[in-house]
Amino acid sequence: DSAGEKIFSFPYDDSPPWPTLPDGDGPSLVLTDPINTPEEDLDEGSRWRSAHIDLGAPNAADDWSYDLWTRLSLGPLDGADPLISGPDLITGPSGLSNFMLYAQGFDLGATSADQLNIVEIQNLDESSYLTLTYQLRSQLPLATITAEVSDDLQNWSPNVVVVSRQDNNDGTVTITVRDTQPTLSGQQRYIRVRIEE
Repeated sequence: DSAGEKIFSFPYDDSPPWPTLPDGDGPSLVLTDPINTPEEDLDEGSRWRSAHIDLGAPNAADDWSYDLWTRLSLGPLDGADPLISGPDLITGPSGLSNFMLYAQGFDLGATSADQLNIVEIQNLDESSYLTLTYQLRSQLPLATITAEVSDDLQNWSPNVVVVSRQDNNDGTVTITVRDTQPTLSGQQRYIRVRIEE
């Protein structure tokens, strides 16, 4: 601490499940849940992560957020300019807004922007159902994520079931949802994921 006193003492390992980047000259080591981690569990590597900001962030939060992402992705000046980094701006590939690219972890994995959301038809029990497979950033603590369906693009409802959820081991997950209502011949049906922070 500021008086030179030891706050906590615990063994650190530089191999998984410990984050490996903080070893040596890397980023700081950050406790993922400081409120609910008892002192005797500080030696569990899975309770720690690498800091998002190089050289640490004394007296500042290091929680992952859209603002932090824009500063890291676009640089400190462009990341602070709402005409460049505004969440609703569509500056990137595939017609997705800046916020959607952030929320869907476009910068983390190998998935191209046009593959972040895939709509397909799934046959089940002699009926066809609209499905949506989408990628999400694993750490979205302040976001509300809702998969929705509609007949008219005006009125949306969350009438979907989760078919699968897969951890991609790159900071993202892939989720597939299916409409609860089968598609009917001649009927329009739409599906989307809505992400709000």
